[in-house]
Amino acid sequence: MSEVAIKEGYKETKIGWIPEEWDYKKIGNDIELLSGFAFKSSEYSDEGIRLLRCANVKRGVTDWSEGITKFWESLTPKLERYVMKEGDLVIAMDGSLVGRSFALISKNDLPCLLLQRVARIRSNKISIPFLKEWIGSNFFVKYCDSVKTVTAIPHISSGDIKKFQIPLPPLPEQKKIAQILTTWDTAIEKTEHLLQQLQLRKKGLMQQLLSGKKRLKGFKGEWEEVRLGDLGDFKNGINKSKKDFGIGNPFVNLMDIFGKPVTRMQKFGLVKVSEDEIENFNLIKGDILFVRSSVKPEGVGLTTLIEEDLPKTVYSGFIIRFREFENVLSHEFKKHCFYNPDFRKSLIIRSSVSANANINQDNLKKLKIKLPNIKEQKVLADILNQADLEIQKTKNYLTQLQEQKQGLMQQLLTGQKRVKV
Repeated sequence: MSEVAIKEGYKETKIGWIPEEWDYKKIGNDIELLSGFAFKSSEYSDEGIRLLRCANVKRGVTDWSEGITKFWESLTPKLERYVMKEGDLVIAMDGSLVGRSFALISKNDLPCLLLQRVARIRSNKISIPFLKEWIGSNFFVKYCDSVKTVTAIPHISSGDIKKFQIPLPPLPEQKKIAQILTTWDTAIEKTEHLLQQLQLRKKGLMQQLLSGKKRLKGFKGEWEEVRLGDLGDFKNGINKSKKDFGIGNPFVNLMDIFGKPVTRMQKFGLVKVSEDEIENFNLIKGDILFVRSSVKPEGVGLTTLIEEDLPKTVYSGFIIRFREFENVLSHEFKKHCFYNPDFRKSLIIRSSVSANANINQDNLKKLKIKLPNIKEQKVLADILNQADLEIQKTKNYLTQLQEQKQGLMQQLLTGQKRVKV
């Protein structure tokens, strides 16, 4: 749509051009907002009615995980106004993710009671599913970032929420817009669920295939259990002073490998090193890099496979390199065997925890893996690679859906694209 066309049928607001017949106003006068009751934590119960706290409100969903869910023993008359209903919109008003934590209450969430610092919104004038899309938009995130208190625990107030301004089409058009966007939400939720199932399936495959509990047709014989120290050599990376960075040779840092099972040539940072250092801290195809230190225990010892020679490249002192004495591990098999849940559990047990979780060479050398012959390793790796491809394909599709929805939200919520009612 051209700028001229926009101006002719539209009016300008703080968020851009919107249709002339739409209102642009604060939501406060058109909603009923209730902040939760100050339940005393000392009186929480082990069973009863669930309490909807900030911790239970995530980005677009509720989370009733065992570790964060609290209960109130019984419902009393003074608590009845805090009973949640299906279709209520809730917003967490405290926490580092304030402005990003909201949800629509469904049947699966009930019964539950509204706790202090969570806002509940109902309305007869604004479609709640329509308003939910605005609360889930970047507009609301930016607004909350501009008004939240900057303290140890950032928070917004009920008044802040009421002052949030949005374009409001007639109610029938609101409902139609919400209906369209809800269709995309449903597709995204289904894809997220599929992704979780594929990831669980991959984890199950690893537990069965990499332990030898489930053997493939055509393969027999016992697997050999070996210590990593008998298979190869470990070496900590290089430590340099600040003045050495920014020029010189490619430098693989912790963030270049964290959460990435495979590393190949890319644009790394630079560090000034000598020829001896290049020789001692080089990286070649087949090397495995272990994360030496992590803020959280589940991050320590995560690995990446060097998929190709990285000429004249060195690596950080926060990384430990494992290099085989002989080629007894299939290249593709290496990518998976160190992510076996049993191996990961053993590694985390051997790590030390202070401010961070750490693993050292001596403990890595003592870790054991079970090894089939090279031929079976390759077949196992092929199966797990296929599982990875399915997961990545689903991730890509999910990203595509999310990006498409964001684009559609921008058009529909501002009236750049109109819907027929």
